Amino acid sequence: MLYKIRTPHHHGNGRIFSYLVLILSLGVSLIMPLLPIYVKDMLNTDQAVSFFYSAIAVIMFVAALLSTVVFSKVKKASITNISFVVCAIAIFIFIFTNRIGEFGFFESLRVVFRLFLFMSLALFVRDFTRQSELGKEEGYFYRYTNIGFLIGPLVGGFLAAWFGYEIVFILSSAIFLIGFLYFYHLNVIQPHPAIIHPKKTIPANLPRNIKVFFSDKDRTKAFLISFLMILFGAFKWLFVPLYVVSSGYMESMSGLILALGILPLIFLEVKVGKYADKHGIHLPVWGGFAIFGLTMLIIFFSPFILLNFLLLAVMNLGEAFLEPVADYYLLKHTPREEENNLFGVYIAAGPIANIIAPTLSAFILFFLPFKFLFLIFGTIFILGSVYFHFKLKNS
Repeated sequence: MLYKIRTPHHHGNGRIFSYLVLILSLGVSLIMPLLPIYVKDMLNTDQAVSFFYSAIAVIMFVAALLSTVVFSKVKKASITNISFVVCAIAIFIFIFTNRIGEFGFFESLRVVFRLFLFMSLALFVRDFTRQSELGKEEGYFYRYTNIGFLIGPLVGGFLAAWFGYEIVFILSSAIFLIGFLYFYHLNVIQPHPAIIHPKKTIPANLPRNIKVFFSDKDRTKAFLISFLMILFGAFKWLFVPLYVVSSGYMESMSGLILALGILPLIFLEVKVGKYADKHGIHLPVWGGFAIFGLTMLIIFFSPFILLNFLLLAVMNLGEAFLEPVADYYLLKHTPREEENNLFGVYIAAGPIANIIAPTLSAFILFFLPFKFLFLIFGTIFILGSVYFHFKLKNS
């Protein structure tokens, strides 16, 4: 599930956001191949793991909605510094937790402040950039983001398999601490021109923000695109590790599959962003969801484990089509003075997806074997592809 932001890669000052998000994505993705397995060790069943992540997603949803108030009261620089530190501390404390209640408390802290961290960096970037060439700039940004997501699962999976989970938690915590020190240096010790503190915008009002956001049909479509894209991410990061381990393989195989799945994103997202600038988002959106759906359906029907592992990596090709255009489509239809208030509503698509993915999965697993997850989620994405094929013909 992860919230991604743009950065003006070609601007000398703007490159700091590329470096910051590389640090952030590396710290986040290091622990992703092992967290579902770590939770399952405490809860014993895939169904219980699904309900646990549903509860965490509810907390994220509340945090996303409250973010419109938080960001109107607290400076973004303060939120960024605090978020880096809280994430570092929470992950480090994972080493000492062996009961689900303790782990759930610190995991809740981590996901809430990770959400705030992504949002604060996103808004800093928006303050600094211009409206032109949003698609291309998002593509360049995602290249840096996905380099982190390429390295993180690969390193995290192998370290966990050979040395245990503790070393991965320590490394991830250290990376967040490095992010804090880097940002603190840019903001306090040698203030950087890209870290802009804009004038106050429209005061936050949650009911009003929700009404304004969904009053625009294009913002509503952007919300739905983001929701379905993050639904895929929530499914992938939760169930790919569980599927690999249940098939008799180690965490290192899970990390390898998740890392290989990032390669299409690194090589294609800039081109997809440029395509969106020139031709619109119709093809990338319906095509991306079609790839999700078709690969999942093939996995359901295929009896070949290694082929299915390959398809788990290949299905990320659809994410390469979608990532550069989701935020791009939102920003094209959002006035700059409204962004601080409306961005939190848009971000809420992620927690909702992270609630629905594990909750729906838990109910599926109650009645059906594990592999039926691929059939049902694949069908959802096929329906999404058909919907956007008709709704985005002129976009």
